[in-house]
Amino acid sequence: MFRRAPVLVSFLAATSKTSDDSFRRKTSVEPRITDQDPLSWDNNWDKRDAESFLPSDKLYEQNTKKVGLADKKAKNKSVSRNLFLVRHGQYYTDGKDKNLTDLGRKQAELCAERLSRLGFHFTRFVSSEKQRAVETASIISRFMQPDDEFQYDSLLNEGSPVRPDPVTSETARKQDLCYYEDGPRIEAAFRRYFHRPAADQTADSFEIFVCHANVIRYFVCRALQIQSNAWRRMSIAHCSITWVKISQSGRVHLRSLGDTGFMPANMITY
Repeated sequence: MFRRAPVLVSFLAATSKTSDDSFRRKTSVEPRITDQDPLSWDNNWDKRDAESFLPSDKLYEQNTKKVGLADKKAKNKSVSRNLFLVRHGQYYTDGKDKNLTDLGRKQAELCAERLSRLGFHFTRFVSSEKQRAVETASIISRFMQPDDEFQYDSLLNEGSPVRPDPVTSETARKQDLCYYEDGPRIEAAFRRYFHRPAADQTADSFEIFVCHANVIRYFVCRALQIQSNAWRRMSIAHCSITWVKISQSGRVHLRSLGDTGFMPANMITY
């Protein structure tokens, strides 16, 4: 019996080693290398990358009709679209129309002054149809004196784009129907307004969008190609300015996120 003990011990040791090796293989945290790495940048994210078009595609014809592909690269290499996303001012949360408060109107005035002092020639003005956004846009319009009036788009209305991660007690109470209805609409707004400059654009463009915190945060996640369910990990103050720059190459740069540096500290609200 004692002579067989070493054999039994060796067998148990070998079995243990095999189990440990198997466990390590199953619990390995090394990243998997695939053909489509989810962390890599998709340069054709807006489906407008001219090099991806086939000669028979209509989009190819539209993007190469006025300017040849080679000329486009040379002339428009540094051209960009600059999107300024403004959250509406503070508003009455218990009212039916949810109008701006006195502070909210002052916030909008300071925001308008900041935008005007940047010295850019804004050529596009779009607002959500919600009352608090419409009022904010109206104040900005008076200070900016735009060539064109604000356009109003219901796609920019507030909503719940996607169930956030991590889930909070507030978001846990929301029904899936909220995300099912709001998500596609807000995604449609992103696809409408977020894209690289057109092939015949020869100078930088500057645009203002007045909308809501959830919408802006979702836009930022989508534009930077990070997980869209991370949108609630950010905070956007009332009348803050978020600046997204999209170059001709399709590169996206977040120049500022929720900027309130132009506003006194005692006027900043969320």
